[in-house]
Amino acid sequence: MTKILPLRITQDFGTEQVDIYPTLLITETSVILFDTCFPHQIDQLEEALGNHGYSLIDITHVIISHHDHDHIGSLAAIKRRNKKLTVISHEIEEPYISGKKESLRIAQAREYNTSLSGEDLKWGEQFLNYLQTIETCEIDRTVSTQPEDLNGDITILHSPGHTPGHVSIFVYSSRSYISGDSLAIEHGKLVIANPQFTLDMGRCVQTIREIRELKPTRIYCYHGGVVDNTDNAGLDALLLQAEKQ
Repeated sequence: MTKILPLRITQDFGTEQVDIYPTLLITETSVILFDTCFPHQIDQLEEALGNHGYSLIDITHVIISHHDHDHIGSLAAIKRRNKKLTVISHEIEEPYISGKKESLRIAQAREYNTSLSGEDLKWGEQFLNYLQTIETCEIDRTVSTQPEDLNGDITILHSPGHTPGHVSIFVYSSRSYISGDSLAIEHGKLVIANPQFTLDMGRCVQTIREIRELKPTRIYCYHGGVVDNTDNAGLDALLLQAEKQ
């Protein structure tokens, strides 16, 4: 049975603190990390792993949900410390993570800035400049739109909407869904993660329908932590709200 450990990592932005939850999946033969924090959080990640008796050098695989800065931020640094690990992403996300193509977020931010002025534009330009500093990293293995079985218990699922190549993970033995940014939790309830940054809302809602069909008993969200979903009520409520919009 796969052991699942959400790792709470805090990013201090000065005016606020943001918690994220990269997830560790442990099997008899693998130690898998799902997503890799903001940039420069590798030491925090190492400490969080150490609290559970693991280290970065124990990681066998890193799976990247998508190429946003808070999910790939420390990936290259992790790979430098552990050159033996295998980095996995969807084939659509691979060129953005590796730097072969310009990040979709950079293009989105650049376009959004054309609608801003004054202090808002100043902030927008600072954020754009920050996105352009995110370190890229080569991907060792890609998956496609079909579910990708890793070991008979862990499956990588294409879950687009937030980005075109977004992936999530389903663990069959515990019926656990590890969502990346296909879902988030706010005030104890499931929500659409950062809808203002979701690139295809219609496909995002379809992904939520597909998650519901899995009937997960527990959902792990990168933004928000863990929520029980034994009766699908949270997903039903979210779908009802999303389909009204």
